[in-house]
Amino acid sequence: MLPGDIRGSKPHTNFTLWETFLGTDEPLVINEQLRRNPPLIPVLENVKGKVLLADGDTPLVIEHQLGLGRVVTCLVDLNAEPWRSWKKRDELLQRLIPWHITT
Repeated sequence: MLPGDIRGSKPHTNFTLWETFLGTDEPLVINEQLRRNPPLIPVLENVKGKVLLADGDTPLVIEHQLGLGRVVTCLVDLNAEPWRSWKKRDELLQRLIPWHITT
């Protein structure tokens, strides 16, 4: 189901990417626990689809086709911190899944 082959994982520490992606000045709140234990993100090879957001060479959000539909794969858990309590989380979800507004 993933649009690529998992070749390991690495810590995700560049949280400002999300603010830039959304075009907001509202920062993700990164507490000391997240600084010490950042979330792990899978490292993919042979990525199939369009990378919408990446941390260097590591894709974070990929848009790809599955059957007749469009799928957006997000390689972080948006129900975990720091995304869960981010004031702009709903806007991020609307940007990643724009059709949910009309259906």
